Amino acid sequence: MKKILALLVLVVAVSFQTNAQERKRQHRQGENLTAEQIATLASKKMTLGLDLTASQEKQVFKLLEAQAQDRIEMRTQRQEMRKNNERPSEEDKYNFKVAQLDKQIAFKTEMKKVLNDEQYEKWGKIMARKNHQKGKKGPEEGRRNHGKKGK
Repeated sequence: MKKILALLVLVVAVSFQTNAQERKRQHRQGENLTAEQIATLASKKMTLGLDLTASQEKQVFKLLEAQAQDRIEMRTQRQEMRKNNERPSEEDKYNFKVAQLDKQIAFKTEMKKVLNDEQYEKWGKIMARKNHQKGKKGPEEGRRNHGKKGK
């Protein structure tokens, strides 16, 4: 009986591992796209979701292209560091995070200029849902309730 149970646990563990690897491969499918391609896809999705005008779509495309180009540069920089077996210092990590947050604030400010109030509110809800699905949590959601009902 113990052998059967051990075998069953092993089979379940292997199946979870293969599923995780498949998800990882799926995530990397868009890795070889250029910044322009990434921005085009994202701006088209936003046009469909937010009913953007042609001029708004062009402005959003420019913002998204700059953002995608920055992400590609950062990814290549991290890959180079990995190849050289370098690890960023704590101060480098801090500076990177501050710069990243500054870019997010600037992007959000620019989006507020491009979108009207209704579109901006809808975009904010979409981004909040998207971030929540990726596992990013704000300060309120990050705290665990530890079984307590209500807050």
